[in-house]
Amino acid sequence: EEIPMESIATVFPNPVAERLQLKYALDGNCLIQLFDALGNCVVQRYEENIKGRSTLVDVSRMAPGNYLLRLTTSTGSSAQRIAVVR
Repeated sequence: EEIPMESIATVFPNPVAERLQLKYALDGNCLIQLFDALGNCVVQRYEENIKGRSTLVDVSRMAPGNYLLRLTTSTGSSAQRIAVVR
């Protein structure tokens, strides 16, 4: 089920040059996936016990362009476009 991104996490900055920060709003676990423009998964990470935590996703070695961030939890999933810049 698709749910609003804000109900899972606050995502910033966007556009991003080095590290994308996720500040979680939910309790539980979260699958983080970042897809490039061709649909290839370039980042995949599973975070446990996320309530009140934040995490960083390093994008400094990624080519500039548009990516799709997908966060999936037991409650549902959400997607947001992310622009990687230099």
